[in-house]
Amino acid sequence: MKRGINKDAENTEIVVLGVGATALAVARCLKAAGIGTTVVSHPNISLIASYSRSCRLRNSPYGLNQDDELCGWLLANFPSNRRKILLPENDSAALFIAKWSARLKPSFLIWGNKLETLMNLVSKDNLMRQAELAGISVPRSISNDDRDKTGLWAEEVEGPYIIKPLYSGAPRSSLRGVKKKNWIIETKPALLELLEDSVDSSLIIQKYLQAGDGNVFDCYGLCDSDGHVATAATHKRIREL
Repeated sequence: MKRGINKDAENTEIVVLGVGATALAVARCLKAAGIGTTVVSHPNISLIASYSRSCRLRNSPYGLNQDDELCGWLLANFPSNRRKILLPENDSAALFIAKWSARLKPSFLIWGNKLETLMNLVSKDNLMRQAELAGISVPRSISNDDRDKTGLWAEEVEGPYIIKPLYSGAPRSSLRGVKKKNWIIETKPALLELLEDSVDSSLIIQKYLQAGDGNVFDCYGLCDSDGHVATAATHKRIREL
């Protein structure tokens, strides 16, 4: 990463919104490149960052589900006399920055992604439709916004199934939380019983395909205003469900 940092990096400070493993990995990389990093988190989930030597921790009393209040808190605690780069850790943080970009810009340097564009990317049902339009094969899936349609879909598609939120931190998702982010249901009766009392439009149900250890790659990158890739990085996941 040091090769991509110019001489002005020492005067740059980055604020990372979120405190999961990804936020800490970002902080470690930035520290290695000589860039100061502040991680903003809700105090209820800040325990991990409290023990990190790679960043400073600022506890916000507001979570991403209190976006108006969180935006005001960020502006009050990071004044505009020296703008910092604001980076999201996860889908919810990225959507938050896009939604409040007009208010955040005086105090932060942020990307120019539109909220509508990001929703099409982070929402798994929209992403799969885009992939299909591009001729890419995807697992059979359905968004659980219609109980009857879900039942008919399950009649045609044999289990096992995997259920997950449409995106990380999707509102109203009954599967939020690490243990249920990827929930495998073995049979059709078990799936229908699980969904019998709940129609949750923030969930997606897929035909479960075993990916196998070490065969899934994550790729992250940044594009400039002309759509050209400025930088990119990839890593192999140890396990993917």
